[in-house]
Amino acid sequence: MVTVTHWRDGDTLNFPLIQKHTVSNDPDALPAYIRAASNGKLTLAGKIIEYTSGPRPYECIYRPEDPNQEWPPLPIRLADTEGKKAAEAHGINRDKFDYLISVIDCGGSGSAWQPGRFVGVYGQSGIAHIYKHEFGHSLGYGHGATYTQCPTPSGVVSAPGSCQKVDYGDTGDTLSGGGTLYPANFRWFSGWLDSSQATVIEKTGLYRLAKLGSEGPQLYLINRTGLDPTQLALEYRKPTPFDNFPYDDNRVNGVWIRYTTMGQVASNIQVDGTPQTPETTDPTFLPGKTLFDPVAKISVTVCSADMHGATMAVTVNGESRPSCTPTLTAPSVSTPRHNQRVGYRPIMTGTGMPGTTVKIERIRDGYLVGVVGSAIVGADGKWSAQIDQPLAAGLQQIATYSTNAGSPDSSNVSSAEFTVVDTPDGPTVNGSGADTTGPYPTFSGTGLPGAIVSVSKIYLGLNWGVVATALVNEEGKWSTQSQVEYAPGTYASGVFQKNGDKKSGSQIFGLFEVKATSQQASFDVSKQKNQAEKATSPQ
Repeated sequence: MVTVTHWRDGDTLNFPLIQKHTVSNDPDALPAYIRAASNGKLTLAGKIIEYTSGPRPYECIYRPEDPNQEWPPLPIRLADTEGKKAAEAHGINRDKFDYLISVIDCGGSGSAWQPGRFVGVYGQSGIAHIYKHEFGHSLGYGHGATYTQCPTPSGVVSAPGSCQKVDYGDTGDTLSGGGTLYPANFRWFSGWLDSSQATVIEKTGLYRLAKLGSEGPQLYLINRTGLDPTQLALEYRKPTPFDNFPYDDNRVNGVWIRYTTMGQVASNIQVDGTPQTPETTDPTFLPGKTLFDPVAKISVTVCSADMHGATMAVTVNGESRPSCTPTLTAPSVSTPRHNQRVGYRPIMTGTGMPGTTVKIERIRDGYLVGVVGSAIVGADGKWSAQIDQPLAAGLQQIATYSTNAGSPDSSNVSSAEFTVVDTPDGPTVNGSGADTTGPYPTFSGTGLPGAIVSVSKIYLGLNWGVVATALVNEEGKWSTQSQVEYAPGTYASGVFQKNGDKKSGSQIFGLFEVKATSQQASFDVSKQKNQAEKATSPQ
């Protein structure tokens, strides 16, 4: 919920512009930014109101003759009080909202509880940056810094040791001098990356980062046991609408390396990968460049980088650096299993070297006859892909092999033989028939691997249309949540699955009851810190 409070004797606040920045569908507004940073894991939908309060408070009047005045005052408690008054005047219960933003005219800048659910903005901003920055504090992200002018013996950047630490300077972090999407480790801190996208490197080896926001490994962390900062964080970016660097810019052609500590809050110190230049707008480690941390006995060498990702040779415990062009081992194939029944486009899964690309090919008469899919091996060493082209019904077998920039392809390995089904049987739905749920029920069950399950709402014996769909996974399981709100009442579900253009019969399952619910949000002010800063434009 966003409240815009005007002073009775005038202010500079522009309600339509604040609305555009905070709750609109504008591609640069806060909701679009958070949706992109979280890859859809966090969506913001809200309400904005305006209200006229009393005259401008004394603390919001600039008094240049007063040397003891704190300016800007960063009045977070005043903003909170005015936000409450605005909500009460409109008859709105603020506790029903997860996040609160209160805008008043009081010297400019902004502040937020870190972490928390309240943001105060104290003036009119011309762009949406202040809201993205302050919302980051609400999520628990702190201001960052940069290690610069690090020593470079033999061309290797040695850190953190004799580096100079300067505040901010990180143009890849909207809380630390940038205007981009949040860094990868902040996204992991918020639960937006899973185990296939982020992991801790514990062994010396070759690792590949996919570009941030795509499939595959988004973040590697390396522990600095017993040291402060506690970890190294590695990520790789390419241009996006929010990371709008030129294609030849250092920041989208090398690996970002940051020292990080993530506890109740998360904070970063970027390493300047080009300490020979005076600025920090070229911070990444380009192919051929190395970071060495002599205290933690860690080194990171960037082997190669392209449109899809970057490959690194990482050493831990002071071990020897691995080759950037190793001999690749063949990936393993876990599914489809022997004699498993699957759809026309089965889901292949297995294991391999993290960051390498697994190619999937048809087999016909013992020969590989064309690529039908590919997958990047995740940070956890696992890969998964639904093949791109349908297979013919009947007995089938698929081959896979690993590829990596600079390395010869691995040998290929064949899957077990499996059976592609033509017309599928109907899927099943889990449930006891006496379930109760909220207005957006979740459905799950079993079906044909690779098929698409559709769920319809059945009420008073009538089919009210499809409310959710799901892909049946490699184990034959599916789960989905309704995209349509259910009113309180008793319902059944109509379910069918499609395998290509072949459709099973529709089946009706069980009764369940929908009860109205309301989401409450709470927070503990005593455990939060007031983070404040001037509302400056992104550097």
